[in-house]
Amino acid sequence: MRAYQLPKGGAGIDALTKVERPSPKPGHRQVLVKVAACSLNFRDLGIVRGTYRMPSKENVIPLSDGAGEVIEVGGAVTRVKVGDKVAGNFFARWPGGEPPLDVQSTALGGAIDGMLAEYVVLEEEGTVKIPAHLSLEEGATLPCAGVTVWHAMMEHGKMIAGQTVLLQGTGGVSVFGLQLAHAMGMQAVITSSSDDKLAKAKKLGANHTINYKTTPDWEKAAVEATQGRGVDHVVEVGGAGTLAKSFGAIRIGGKISMIGNLSGAANALTITSSVTNGATNVNFHVGQSAQDAQLVVDGVSLSDPTNTISNAIPGVTFQLLKADPTTQVQVQIANNSNAVASALNDFVNAYNTVAKDLSAQEGKDATGNAKPLFGSPSLGLIQQQLAGAVIASAGTGIGSFSAK
Repeated sequence: MRAYQLPKGGAGIDALTKVERPSPKPGHRQVLVKVAACSLNFRDLGIVRGTYRMPSKENVIPLSDGAGEVIEVGGAVTRVKVGDKVAGNFFARWPGGEPPLDVQSTALGGAIDGMLAEYVVLEEEGTVKIPAHLSLEEGATLPCAGVTVWHAMMEHGKMIAGQTVLLQGTGGVSVFGLQLAHAMGMQAVITSSSDDKLAKAKKLGANHTINYKTTPDWEKAAVEATQGRGVDHVVEVGGAGTLAKSFGAIRIGGKISMIGNLSGAANALTITSSVTNGATNVNFHVGQSAQDAQLVVDGVSLSDPTNTISNAIPGVTFQLLKADPTTQVQVQIANNSNAVASALNDFVNAYNTVAKDLSAQEGKDATGNAKPLFGSPSLGLIQQQLAGAVIASAGTGIGSFSAK
């Protein structure tokens, strides 16, 4: 079978190669899936660049998120059957409840092989059934970003209708959180450096929008939006560049869920901020249990026909799950060995462009590279967890993406 592998974490995109591997066979309580679609996450870029905090195995098949059809099952499998549409859960062996001590050793596309192959073997307990109203392309965008923000808001935050959540930027996590908030009757405050993005976020249900470039004290604007009370919950994806302001925006006794560090790791924090308002700050890893993933997938409804994004190739249409409100994704099917490297290279180029644009504001990191500010106009192109950046489709081969 065809697959793509990275010799080691941090090897760089040029080291990503197309290989032929023996077709796998499912063992006891395992299933064989013919992969139809994969999606890119910010974590995947981190593994390629060597900036992800967890180690990856040698010659790893990348990508945590993918979906396909079950074509064979091993012994004692009862949850799924041949013909079922499934996605792989981020953690292969975390069916539900508290995470096992070795949960990180089961992370797809890092500690173990991921989804960027024609066929993959998944643990039965690590598969998530995709309901009929979702395509395989849509299902491929959910396991990482969608499940993570759902868990942050609903499990950690215990949010209910009428409460207010602050979402940073318009990447996959934040846009998914915006839709959850809108669907459940919550108030959503969202930030961006682009008024065009904010206008589109408004159409997706944002109650309050803040341009953090024109309003650098955006935490104060968030407090004003709640009549001086402060927001109930912050989905914190920025890290060093945003965490202090998140504490400034939160109400007394509110909660902050730390999911990402797009502006750098938050190595230092003024304890006074937390003590003063009694906020609870919890650091999240991406992905959750298969049980949580199934709840999210089952709950997603795609009745809005405006979510259709057409391929440039006639006759091919991708339904992407509420794509980033400023991103148009074009998927080009290709079978050449450089296709995935090209897709990931586009991913990196977009990221580096943002870094250069914002280096004057953020300065340099320890290695002299530009440190991008969270929520830049191009981050929606980089953080394609929800928009899909679909790079494998319908068994026709591996593809590349471009975003405008």
